[in-house]
Parts: sequence; structure tokens; C-alpha cells
Amino acid sequence: MDCIKLGIQGYIVKPPNPDEITLKILSYYKKVDPEKATNAKLEIARIDDNPQPQTPAESFTKEESEYIEEFKMILKGKVVNDTHRKLLKKLAEKLKLSDERISDLENAVLGSNQQK
Repeated sequence: MDCIKLGIQGYIVKPPNPDEITLKILSYYKKVDPEKATNAKLEIARIDDNPQPQTPAESFTKEESEYIEEFKMILKGKVVNDTHRKLLKKLAEKLKLSDERISDLENAVLGSNQQK
């Protein structure tokens, strides 16, 4: 209800796309406070232009590094869906990586992404 009082209208389909949410928020800011909208756009551009810290490659095997690179490519789309999970699972099986190791690798990548 508070959103309606603030003049926010529309909907976002599930699963939500972070870029779509950002655009919706920015369009609201543009109506209410154009300066905030401009500042927010500049901050988003700064974050997007900042390269992600790299996980040290020397601490991973060739197979682990291959899995990490594939996972990072999928993360660029911001969403890891069921199809992505199936592809990653097949790759992990091919590379002979355990579920526990996959979890460790993904957490290492996600942790380095959160530090930016």
C-alpha cells in the first residue's frame, strides 16, 4: 500500500531481474527527485565499470578454474536459473568435481563479488 501512496505503479514478473528493478526505481526517482536519479545512475555506472576482483587462479586446479570461469560467465546475467544449474552440474561431472567442492568454488566467486 505504501508504494501506491508514493506513486509507484506497475509490476515486475518473477523471477525479478535486478536490472529491471533498477530501471523501475530510477524511473520513480526521475519523477520525484531528478537529482537523486542522476546521482543513482552515476553510482550504478561506477559500480558496473569497476572490474570484479579476481579469485587467485594459482590456488585452483585447471578443472576448478574452468568451472569458476563458466560460473562467472553465467553470473554476468545476474540470475542462475534451472537451465544454468543443469549445465553447471554436467560440467562439474565432466570435470569430476564434488558437490562440496562446487559449493566452495561458487562461494569463493560470490564472496569476491560482494567485496566490490
